[in-house]
Amino acid sequence: MDFFSFFLQAPTPPVAPGAAEGAGGLSSLIMIGSMLALFYFLMIRPQQKKAKEEKGFRETLKKGKKVVTIGGIYGTIVDITDTTVDLLVAPKVIITIRKDAISMDSSNGLDSKNETIIKEDDKKED
Repeated sequence: MDFFSFFLQAPTPPVAPGAAEGAGGLSSLIMIGSMLALFYFLMIRPQQKKAKEEKGFRETLKKGKKVVTIGGIYGTIVDITDTTVDLLVAPKVIITIRKDAISMDSSNGLDSKNETIIKEDDKKED
């Protein structure tokens, strides 16, 4: 026997004759089950909840709403289709992105500069 393998072996307690040897299996199953439940409630469930909230947010997007993309670009929605969104990111600069790339609402984070630009552009089109 190798010197290190002697220390790696777990000591086994003596078993009385006729004692149930399967009791350790049940406690192992309970431990694994509780770890899976803990994993579900701490990792999977919150992620599903967040994804559901983001999907609901993307469905409520409308023209004039100020948003932030997942890339960190701030802009105001000027046009919206089923899969794409046109964002005004600077005066007379409109980019088209996928609807999935909208991260969150930024109404409090932007100043009224973009709002003024949209109103001026709408007046010019009339």
